[in-house]
Amino acid sequence: MISVGEGDKSMRLWNMLTGQRQGNLEFGRALLAAVGASRWRGAEGRRIVWSDDGIEFAVAFERGVAVYGLDLEVRGIAKPSPQSKICEVRYLTRHGEQGNVLAVSTEDGRVLFYGTDLASLEPVDTGAAAVDSSTPQVFRPLAHLGPLPAAGTRGSRIKDFIVIRPYNTSGSSDEAEANADEEVDDIQVDVPETYHIVTATSEGSVKIWSLRVGELDAREQKKAMEVGELVGSYETGRRVTCLEGFMMEEEVDSEQTVSAGLKEPVVKGSAGTVVPPRSAMKKAKVMEVELVEEQEVHNDDEDDEFGGFSDDE
Repeated sequence: MISVGEGDKSMRLWNMLTGQRQGNLEFGRALLAAVGASRWRGAEGRRIVWSDDGIEFAVAFERGVAVYGLDLEVRGIAKPSPQSKICEVRYLTRHGEQGNVLAVSTEDGRVLFYGTDLASLEPVDTGAAAVDSSTPQVFRPLAHLGPLPAAGTRGSRIKDFIVIRPYNTSGSSDEAEANADEEVDDIQVDVPETYHIVTATSEGSVKIWSLRVGELDAREQKKAMEVGELVGSYETGRRVTCLEGFMMEEEVDSEQTVSAGLKEPVVKGSAGTVVPPRSAMKKAKVMEVELVEEQEVHNDDEDDEFGGFSDDE
């Protein structure tokens, strides 16, 4: 585990087996200067997040984000332009060898996407008079979510946002087991075709966006492209500071539920159809397992520590 704290210009590594601190890594001057921090302000980590494949993590400062590899070396810097304070950071994953994507929300109402692979780094000006090798390179932005605030206006700060993955329907469990037996060098991460991103602003607006993974493909354009489609929005009338989200369980078919052990549905639908209550639907599989285990006890000729059961019991 890695942690960052207020007033601490470093990150701490923890051993989760012992609960003891394993090490301490201080942020260098070159890194702090690259993320826009000064000696008195912005020199502490505000957020930290792991990538889905676990091969890198990002530390968010007040006005920039540093991406680290497992060797604890800085791979690059993501810094919004024009400059703005950073509210939240999240990881997404692309197909193939394109690498991860870091999503950053800002105080001026933007969600920016940065590729964290080597191809997404800004080229170094070799003709410069002096190039400091200790200064981290900068990732160029791939895209931004939805339209940007109009020129001369300031958007509502996006205090928090979440990335929701739909259920994976591609590939069978047999294929997954076969792939698990194979030795692979890289960690394989399941990438959905579409992400859903939920944003929350300080003015109380919650919006749901649909984002196709193909929209985050590596681009040769120097200017970030608009991506994502607004699915819906809701005005809470409150100042939202954080949020969390998850995929709801898919509804089970009523006929399958009855065959799984639900004998007496209590809610009746239209046209004579029978609809079991949701709570019973969730427990149907558990009931089936319990009935099977109980039947095994009934057929046991020998008395056990429970004293056995009669037919009536």
